[in-house]
Amino acid sequence: MPGDCIKKFEGIMKIAREFKEKYPEVFDIVVYGSTVRGKEHPRDLDIVIIYFGIKRGDERYYSIPFQFRKRLMELGYQREKLDIKGIDISELFEPNFFASLGILTEGYSLLKCRFLHELLNGEGHAMFTYKLPNEWDHNTLNKFLHALKGRDRRSGIIEELEGRYMSRGVVLIPVWNTEKFKRFLELWGVDYEYSLILKTSRLM
Repeated sequence: MPGDCIKKFEGIMKIAREFKEKYPEVFDIVVYGSTVRGKEHPRDLDIVIIYFGIKRGDERYYSIPFQFRKRLMELGYQREKLDIKGIDISELFEPNFFASLGILTEGYSLLKCRFLHELLNGEGHAMFTYKLPNEWDHNTLNKFLHALKGRDRRSGIIEELEGRYMSRGVVLIPVWNTEKFKRFLELWGVDYEYSLILKTSRLM
């Protein structure tokens, strides 16, 4: 589970709750990006403040993120590493707002203390497609497969990261472990691509 990365947000959660109390139009405050995906040393902290009824042109649309950034700087965050924006909730569904899928799939609510995909009764994954090097010999291939799936299909990196082996060259990984699986493939020199997937949870 994503416990390690979420612990980093405890101080920010307190500030988020204060802002919600001060500004009732704040619908949610969401952290997303490489920090949530499990990167050990992320370059930036990405946060979006979602309004319900504050539109572009309203002075608060810009001043609330500015004030939030100031509070995080008081916690020790560097200004240049903070990417904080505000949007009205309707903007999440505008075709030209390209961050929507990332926010909904990997975003973590600092007010509700849950991933947005959970609040939508869904699951957030990174779907990796990868291609093994042609020059690998049989021995190297076996070592990789054992590291990937384990000798008993229970002790490999996929099991460790709570992922799913879908087919040859395709693996689903929970969004909070995306960066760890990227490092695994890079360590082996394996070319890959990945896409964010918002999957509906299976209802019993």
